Amino acid sequence: MISTYQIRLAKKEDLIFLPDIEKASSVLFPEGRISDPDDAMPMEELAKAEENKLLWVATGADRPVGFAMSKQYEKLLHLAVIAVHPDHGRQGIGKQLVSAVIQQAVARQLSGVTLTTFQDLLWNAPFYAKIGFRILSHTELNAMLRATLAHEETLGMTKRVAMLYPIAV
Repeated sequence: MISTYQIRLAKKEDLIFLPDIEKASSVLFPEGRISDPDDAMPMEELAKAEENKLLWVATGADRPVGFAMSKQYEKLLHLAVIAVHPDHGRQGIGKQLVSAVIQQAVARQLSGVTLTTFQDLLWNAPFYAKIGFRILSHTELNAMLRATLAHEETLGMTKRVAMLYPIAV
Protein backbone atom coordinates (compact mmCIF):
# COMPACT_ATOMS: atom_id res chain seq x y z
CA MET A 1 0.00 0.00 0.00
CA ILE A 2 1.30 3.47 -0.95
CA SER A 3 1.36 6.07 1.81
CA THR A 4 1.74 9.17 -0.37
CA TYR A 5 -0.37 10.26 -3.28
CA GLN A 6 -0.07 13.10 -5.75
CA ILE A 7 -3.14 14.96 -7.01
CA ARG A 8 -2.63 16.44 -10.47
CA LEU A 9 -4.41 17.18 -13.70
CA ALA A 10 -4.85 14.04 -15.75
CA LYS A 11 -2.75 13.27 -18.81
CA LYS A 12 -3.95 11.37 -21.86
CA GLU A 13 -2.00 8.29 -20.78
CA ASP A 14 -3.95 8.20 -17.48
CA LEU A 15 -7.34 7.73 -19.17
CA ILE A 16 -6.99 4.00 -19.75
CA PHE A 17 -6.91 3.34 -15.97
CA LEU A 18 -9.97 5.37 -15.00
CA PRO A 19 -12.86 3.05 -16.03
CA ASP A 20 -11.41 0.22 -13.93
CA ILE A 21 -11.07 2.55 -10.92
CA GLU A 22 -14.69 3.65 -11.30
CA LYS A 23 -15.94 0.07 -11.64
CA ALA A 24 -13.90 -1.10 -8.65
CA SER A 25 -15.23 1.73 -6.48
CA SER A 26 -18.82 0.70 -7.24
CA VAL A 27 -18.46 -2.33 -4.94
CA LEU A 28 -18.74 0.06 -1.97
CA PHE A 29 -22.38 0.82 -2.74
CA PRO A 30 -25.10 -1.37 -1.25
CA GLU A 31 -26.71 -3.69 -3.78
CA GLY A 32 -29.37 -1.98 -5.86
CA ARG A 33 -28.26 1.59 -5.09
CA ILE A 34 -26.49 2.21 -8.39
CA SER A 35 -28.05 1.16 -11.66
CA ASP A 36 -25.13 -0.72 -13.23
CA PRO A 37 -21.99 -1.39 -11.18
CA ASP A 38 -20.10 -2.14 -14.41
CA ASP A 39 -21.01 1.21 -15.94
CA ALA A 40 -18.25 3.82 -16.24
CA MET A 41 -17.86 7.30 -17.65
CA PRO A 42 -17.43 7.03 -21.44
CA MET A 43 -13.84 7.42 -22.63
CA GLU A 44 -14.88 10.31 -24.92
CA GLU A 45 -16.14 12.31 -21.93
CA LEU A 46 -12.99 11.58 -19.95
CA ALA A 47 -10.87 12.71 -22.90
CA LYS A 48 -12.90 15.91 -23.28
CA ALA A 49 -12.54 16.66 -19.56
CA GLU A 50 -8.78 16.03 -19.78
CA GLU A 51 -8.52 18.45 -22.73
CA ASN A 52 -10.50 21.10 -20.81
CA LYS A 53 -8.39 20.66 -17.66
CA LEU A 54 -11.40 19.33 -15.73
CA LEU A 55 -10.04 15.88 -14.87
CA TRP A 56 -7.77 15.20 -11.90
CA VAL A 57 -6.06 12.01 -10.85
CA ALA A 58 -4.61 10.77 -7.60
CA THR A 59 -1.48 8.81 -8.38
CA GLY A 60 0.30 6.29 -6.25
CA ALA A 61 3.52 4.66 -7.41
CA ASP A 62 3.23 4.65 -11.20
CA ARG A 63 -0.49 4.89 -11.96
CA PRO A 64 -3.78 6.58 -11.02
CA VAL A 65 -5.67 5.16 -8.04
CA GLY A 66 -8.49 7.72 -8.06
CA PHE A 67 -9.96 10.51 -10.15
CA ALA A 68 -12.45 13.36 -10.22
CA MET A 69 -14.11 14.68 -13.36
CA SER A 70 -16.09 17.89 -13.56
CA LYS A 71 -17.97 19.85 -16.19
CA GLN A 72 -18.52 23.58 -16.36
CA TYR A 73 -22.15 24.70 -16.39
CA GLU A 74 -22.69 28.44 -16.49
CA LYS A 75 -20.77 29.89 -13.50
CA LEU A 76 -20.40 26.53 -11.74
CA LEU A 77 -18.24 23.45 -11.91
CA HIS A 78 -20.26 20.27 -11.58
CA LEU A 79 -18.44 17.30 -10.05
CA ALA A 80 -19.74 14.61 -12.39
CA VAL A 81 -17.81 11.65 -11.01
CA ILE A 82 -15.31 10.90 -8.30
CA ALA A 83 -13.87 7.46 -7.69
CA VAL A 84 -11.08 6.02 -5.59
CA HIS A 85 -10.01 2.41 -5.91
CA PRO A 86 -11.07 0.59 -2.71
CA ASP A 87 -7.49 -0.60 -2.14
CA HIS A 88 -6.58 3.06 -1.59
CA GLY A 89 -9.71 4.22 0.22
CA ARG A 90 -10.04 5.97 3.56
CA GLN A 91 -6.75 7.83 3.16
CA GLY A 92 -8.07 11.28 2.30
CA ILE A 93 -7.76 10.90 -1.47
CA GLY A 94 -11.41 11.75 -2.12
CA LYS A 95 -11.15 14.92 -0.05
CA GLN A 96 -7.98 15.94 -1.92
CA LEU A 97 -9.67 15.35 -5.27
CA VAL A 98 -12.70 17.45 -4.23
CA SER A 99 -10.30 20.15 -3.08
CA ALA A 100 -8.66 20.17 -6.53
CA VAL A 101 -12.06 20.68 -8.17
CA ILE A 102 -12.86 23.54 -5.77
CA GLN A 103 -9.46 25.14 -6.43
CA GLN A 104 -10.13 24.98 -10.18
CA ALA A 105 -13.51 26.67 -9.70
CA VAL A 106 -11.78 29.43 -7.72
CA ALA A 107 -9.11 29.81 -10.42
CA ARG A 108 -11.83 30.11 -13.07
CA GLN A 109 -13.63 32.70 -10.91
CA LEU A 110 -16.78 30.58 -10.78
CA SER A 111 -19.44 30.89 -8.10
CA GLY A 112 -19.33 27.31 -6.81
CA VAL A 113 -19.13 23.56 -7.26
CA THR A 114 -22.20 21.34 -7.51
CA LEU A 115 -22.74 17.61 -7.40
CA THR A 116 -25.46 15.02 -6.95
CA THR A 117 -25.06 12.26 -4.41
CA PHE A 118 -26.82 9.84 -2.11
CA GLN A 119 -28.25 11.64 0.89
CA ASP A 120 -28.05 8.67 3.25
CA LEU A 121 -24.65 7.06 2.62
CA LEU A 122 -21.90 8.26 4.97
CA TRP A 123 -19.26 8.67 2.27
CA ASN A 124 -21.69 10.68 0.13
CA ALA A 125 -23.75 13.68 1.35
CA PRO A 126 -22.39 13.62 4.93
CA PHE A 127 -18.82 13.50 3.55
CA TYR A 128 -19.44 16.49 1.29
CA ALA A 129 -21.18 18.41 4.09
CA LYS A 130 -18.02 18.12 6.21
CA ILE A 131 -16.07 19.75 3.37
CA GLY A 132 -18.52 22.67 3.16
CA PHE A 133 -21.17 21.59 0.64
CA ARG A 134 -24.83 22.13 1.50
CA ILE A 135 -27.93 20.38 0.20
CA LEU A 136 -29.92 22.52 -2.21
CA SER A 137 -33.66 22.84 -1.90
CA HIS A 138 -35.80 21.99 -4.92
CA THR A 139 -36.32 25.70 -5.63
CA GLU A 140 -32.55 26.29 -5.74
CA LEU A 141 -31.88 23.70 -8.44
CA ASN A 142 -30.78 24.95 -11.84
CA ALA A 143 -31.90 23.21 -15.03
CA MET A 144 -28.79 20.99 -15.20
CA LEU A 145 -29.20 19.74 -11.62
CA ARG A 146 -32.93 19.08 -12.11
CA ALA A 147 -32.16 17.12 -15.27
CA THR A 148 -29.34 15.18 -13.60
CA LEU A 149 -31.49 14.17 -10.61
CA ALA A 150 -34.38 13.22 -12.91
CA HIS A 151 -32.07 11.07 -15.05
CA GLU A 152 -30.62 9.36 -11.97
CA GLU A 153 -34.14 8.59 -10.79
CA THR A 154 -34.96 6.93 -14.12
CA LEU A 155 -31.94 4.68 -13.48
CA GLY A 156 -33.43 3.64 -10.15
CA MET A 157 -31.09 5.74 -8.05
CA THR A 158 -33.14 6.99 -5.10
CA LYS A 159 -32.44 9.20 -2.08
CA ARG A 160 -30.33 11.53 -4.23
CA VAL A 161 -29.72 15.21 -3.51
CA ALA A 162 -27.92 18.07 -5.19
CA MET A 163 -25.29 19.92 -3.20
CA LEU A 164 -23.41 23.19 -3.61
CA TYR A 165 -20.04 24.41 -2.38
CA PRO A 166 -20.40 28.20 -2.68
CA ILE A 167 -17.42 30.34 -3.64
CA ALA A 168 -17.39 34.06 -2.91
CA VAL A 169 -16.38 35.92 -6.06
